[in-house]
Amino acid sequence: QIVRCVFVGGWTLRQTADRVRDAEPAERGEPGFAVQDLTPALAAAAGAAHGLIVTRVDPDGPAAGQLRPLDVIDTLWGQPLLSADQWSSELDRVLAGHTIDLGGKRASGDAFAITITAGPPAPRRGVVPLGATFRTHRGAGAEGMRVDPDGAAAHAGDLVTGIAGVDAPTAQQVAAAYAAAEDSKPLALALTRGTRHIAVALEKSP
Repeated sequence: QIVRCVFVGGWTLRQTADRVRDAEPAERGEPGFAVQDLTPALAAAAGAAHGLIVTRVDPDGPAAGQLRPLDVIDTLWGQPLLSADQWSSELDRVLAGHTIDLGGKRASGDAFAITITAGPPAPRRGVVPLGATFRTHRGAGAEGMRVDPDGAAAHAGDLVTGIAGVDAPTAQQVAAAYAAAEDSKPLALALTRGTRHIAVALEKSP
């Protein structure tokens, strides 16, 4: 085995150290979308063996126009993506300006392969209060307003942001998608619940 050594002068080392010291701290990259692990019901609804399901896409973020709620991402940089923990670990090393190669399947069943350039951290946003009956939020989705007084949280319900391939559905589209869904197959929905963005699967049959 041949070992090659490179000798660097002290002046060069000092210059390099100065540049590193004076450099602006790198910002952590933000992909502009949120994901969660596939539950067995969500995997059945999406027809996916593994991966993460997209629960929200920032309309002003780097993934806008490339990802949609309920897309399933199953590869990251060409390698299988198996869990949210794996995704978080990989994302910790992504800086603003870095590219992220993703592959997966749309809610329609079509495969996709995209590259997203991570953006800077998004500014913190205030919590948007939710109402108390079922109504449509144009451009945002359909809010389930019925509140269960015996539930864990006595506040307004979820905002449905994606269902059956429809982004930001109206209340009528949510009802129609549920009515048209197969009784034997779970129906996946993307939701905003308070400040969280999640995906759930509805079972029509008990």
